[in-house]
Amino acid sequence: MDNLIKGKFTFVPLEILNSYGKVKFMMGFSLVEMMMVILISLLILAAVYMVYLQGTLSWYTTDTNIEVTGNARKAMDAMIKELANSATGYCTVNTTFSTNDTITFGMPSVSSLGNITWGNQISYFRGGTANRQLIRTEASLPDRILCNNLEDTDIDGNGIIGIGFNKIATAIGTIVTVTLQTRKTSIKGNVLSATLINNAKLRNQ
Repeated sequence: MDNLIKGKFTFVPLEILNSYGKVKFMMGFSLVEMMMVILISLLILAAVYMVYLQGTLSWYTTDTNIEVTGNARKAMDAMIKELANSATGYCTVNTTFSTNDTITFGMPSVSSLGNITWGNQISYFRGGTANRQLIRTEASLPDRILCNNLEDTDIDGNGIIGIGFNKIATAIGTIVTVTLQTRKTSIKGNVLSATLINNAKLRNQ
């Protein structure tokens, strides 16, 4: 004590001099304060982790949704484009697995003399692996898979879950309404589906 007052540099743990030259003890953190700091830090870390999880889930969900919708839209566009070139008398709707899930139609071909024939038969139907794929068949050509959205781990839950064709005669001509339903499970386990509906107006002849 005397050594500190006289100016000698003697180490005294946890002690300092106040403005009056007297020794006072430094106050450290209590156990309760330390526990409160740890608790607040854990709460902040938990909040940051929850934000990260939500962001990751949103990214996977959006990515899967884009894939499902994009594949279905490509398949729908291909069907509508070909159907629009067919004619009323060369288009039939049949049932394979579910009501009106198969359509067969002829495509025109023009000879060198300018004559039109309708011998090229094209069919769309649900089939393939677990009946979850959209199949396109054409005479003398290999079958094509237009849309499947399948995963090796869950082929029964993903893919084409529904397709329907409705042929209706209207005042402006024959209209074929196509309904396509697809589904896929994201990496995080979210089941996402897409339903597309489009119309194709058939040619008179």
